[in-house]
Amino acid sequence: MPISDDHRLSMWREVLLLCRVKAGENVAVLTGEGSLARNVDLAMRSCAMLGAKVCRIDVPPLAIAEGFGSRRASR
Repeated sequence: MPISDDHRLSMWREVLLLCRVKAGENVAVLTGEGSLARNVDLAMRSCAMLGAKVCRIDVPPLAIAEGFGSRRASR
């Protein structure tokens, strides 16, 4: 059974309330190339509905340097 946008908004609101987000607070929604546009939109709308100042930060994929992870860190 599909979940409606109203239900998703309600779930986001519950999460934000558990995080004690209040009106006037700053909230950053971190997104990446795999983020679902619908979820991002609903998260941002829920923040705004609570009166928070919300911004979206799109994080690019991690650029893996040549050889990164192939060597262990020395202590």
